[in-house]
Amino acid sequence: GVKEKEVIEMDRRMGNSEASLDVPLGDSEGRSVARVELMPSADSATDETVAKRQLSEMLNKHLMIFRQRLEGKELEIFNKRMVAEDPLTLQKLGDGFGVSRERVRQLEARLAGKLRDYLKAELGDAVNLGV
Repeated sequence: GVKEKEVIEMDRRMGNSEASLDVPLGDSEGRSVARVELMPSADSATDETVAKRQLSEMLNKHLMIFRQRLEGKELEIFNKRMVAEDPLTLQKLGDGFGVSRERVRQLEARLAGKLRDYLKAELGDAVNLGV
């Protein structure tokens, strides 16, 4: 059978009046707004998706331009560590360069600063970077 607790819960739910989405609500400035107007539209989600994709494409374009300015160790650190799907360790890069992993970390930090400055100059506040 059905538990008494479930019957009481269902009775409480059915006893609550339903709110129509078309019933006007007052806002803080005395205007009335229908609840349906306060719901986020599907268009806003689509707009957000498009905006994210455009930002991603713009960022990728600028990363390619930045990459073209690099050479030597900076280019290797950028390709094999900063933008790699499976980044090499500092130790592996250091072994390849014949330097310590600490030196590679320093080079990477300097390169990250250059990248941040470049993107800030190119994109301004359009992107908040964790670089």
